[in-house]
Amino acid sequence: MDNTSSGPGAVARKQKLPERQMRSLPQAAPCWCPLQEGGVRTDDQHFEALTAAVFCARFKPDIVRSRWRAIRRCFAYFNLTVVASWPEHRIEWLMQQPGIIRNRKKIVATLRNAGELIRLRRRYGSVEAYLSRTQGRRSGLVHMVDRWAHYIGAPSIRCYLACAGLHPDKHKKERYHRGSGQMKVYETSRS
Repeated sequence: MDNTSSGPGAVARKQKLPERQMRSLPQAAPCWCPLQEGGVRTDDQHFEALTAAVFCARFKPDIVRSRWRAIRRCFAYFNLTVVASWPEHRIEWLMQQPGIIRNRKKIVATLRNAGELIRLRRRYGSVEAYLSRTQGRRSGLVHMVDRWAHYIGAPSIRCYLACAGLHPDKHKKERYHRGSGQMKVYETSRS
């Protein structure tokens, strides 16, 4: 039996990369924020920024940007209340729409995230009020969002939070590349 198999009962082992490959790995995950100009002010804009982070995960931001008009149209221009009310069978309709990225997991995650954002709105009054609970301690934001957000990992959560104007880690600095519309997260010294 292969030690790297991941079937039932098998334990997958992480393989260590050779040192020269580790040095060649990018230090920053490129992100794209559709709301760079005005920032995030409403729950609908939080929904759009989160969805952009979900769709950019493991995709080139240029691909997502080129299809964003169709994605916005398919998700009712990120009207959070409308999308959160959609039934489960709406996924099949979305999968057939022209121009959308036809990734079932990302589409399902977007619908589930809409429901989670509505739940947060009901409990805290707004998504912004929920995110401001950290009272200036931004380092816990990634973990906080990771508890409820679907199909998104820590690097993409950082992209979402940076798009929302929140810097999740005080020892990281986000930079927007205005010409390319991309954002990269760079390590900085912890002084």
